[in-house]
Amino acid sequence: MIAQSSFQFPLYECLKLGAAKWMSLDLNQLPTTTSAFCGSIAGMASAVVTTPFDLVKTRLNLKASKVTTAAGRTAGRCASWALMASEAREIYSTQGACGFFRGAGLRGMWMGLGGFIFLGSFEFAKDQLKDRPTVQDVCVQFSQGAQLAHNGADGSATQGSGYFTT
Repeated sequence: MIAQSSFQFPLYECLKLGAAKWMSLDLNQLPTTTSAFCGSIAGMASAVVTTPFDLVKTRLNLKASKVTTAAGRTAGRCASWALMASEAREIYSTQGACGFFRGAGLRGMWMGLGGFIFLGSFEFAKDQLKDRPTVQDVCVQFSQGAQLAHNGADGSATQGSGYFTT
């Protein structure tokens, strides 16, 4: 089935680009709260769009677990296109087109809250770590410090400059 996150993350990036352009900022200068709101909107929209697929999948899984319990065999493998089409016809015949979106509001709110927290936290962590040295930088500083200590003019260990000085 179609994964909700396959819509959420591209939409999130598009919303961030639009927000940065609207605010006349570089994408790297976008405030964390704005990014979090973009994540929330992307989460809500992608959840609502994928609700019909999720509904059919959930109903098939529930039927498969009932059949498995009753027959003592795994029925999950026989979830084919024919079963999905049959389930979709059943939803449409009993509830109409609106039946495919049962629970979409709650699912959208839940995924919107998750998008705000998760993607907002991600952007916050990214901002906090942006100016920190990378592992490669630390290794270079360490090796330069070791070379300075080894090649000291008077033969004694000298203090190196960088992150490891005391």
